[in-house]
Amino acid sequence: MCPLYNLLDLIRKKRSKQSGARISLLERPSLFNRFFFLKEPERITTYMIFELQKENFYQATSIFKDIPVSQSLIQNSLNQEKKGRVWVDDLDKCKAALVIHPSGEACIGGIPYTFSVSDLREKVATEKSLQTIIAPTEQWKNCLNEILGNLFEVHNEIGFSLTPSQWVDSFTPNLPDRFLLKRIDPCLCRKIQKTWPGTNWFWGWDSAEAFAANGRGYAIVHKNEVVSFVSTTFPYGSFSKYLEFNIQTSPLYRQRGFATILCATLLRYCFRNGFTASWSTEVENLSSQNLAQKLGFKNPRLSYWFEKK
Repeated sequence: MCPLYNLLDLIRKKRSKQSGARISLLERPSLFNRFFFLKEPERITTYMIFELQKENFYQATSIFKDIPVSQSLIQNSLNQEKKGRVWVDDLDKCKAALVIHPSGEACIGGIPYTFSVSDLREKVATEKSLQTIIAPTEQWKNCLNEILGNLFEVHNEIGFSLTPSQWVDSFTPNLPDRFLLKRIDPCLCRKIQKTWPGTNWFWGWDSAEAFAANGRGYAIVHKNEVVSFVSTTFPYGSFSKYLEFNIQTSPLYRQRGFATILCATLLRYCFRNGFTASWSTEVENLSSQNLAQKLGFKNPRLSYWFEKK
């Protein structure tokens, strides 16, 4: 092969790595073609996967701007003060992105089938911290099923949202005797961790103390034990206007209206501070859906949750 072609091919490969594109070896450098009066062949481009540096996270924000699910996860992951990670198909003009939160949850968005199939499968399979991927549309669900089918189990989720203008506050916290409604503090955090040891109830928070200081949650306490609680998932701040709810009630204390009282209390805080409330649950969980609708949550939409086997 001509030394000039070798040199130009090396230059082109270097540029393709910088831009996020992998150029097929079938493509001849244009200078080489013009020099030998050859016809310029059609450009053949395939895309790989690259990880954005934190200072470039803004490139992925437009991809997730209109996604109606997991905005608290997305916004928290893209905040440069946190440890989120972002994979994209192109470093210059990304058409698809995968946002990964330190908790192991991720959300994918953009144009399906843009990522290299082999590269995406390899990276997801070898990324130990990645446990779940949320696909916001049926098109992404089908795409991930084809690429990751035997690596993940798929669950259908239904989500709701609620804004201050949509909510009618008609809930009164009428608790039985010796049941107390309290804001979650570090002491209650430790009680909750003890009562629900298998529940990652403060997703995204560095510690129970961090949640108590900067998050928001409420608990119903009876005989010095937490019987029900609601909390916000993922840290939030000026960069995020979404709060996602996590609600748990001990089986012995269900069907007593505790979840309604707690969620209404958190909604008051949410709307007084300008947040949009977000709620998601599995399609099979009818009791959770009924509670969301009772509280006034609207705009149901389907999404898909891929859980690593």
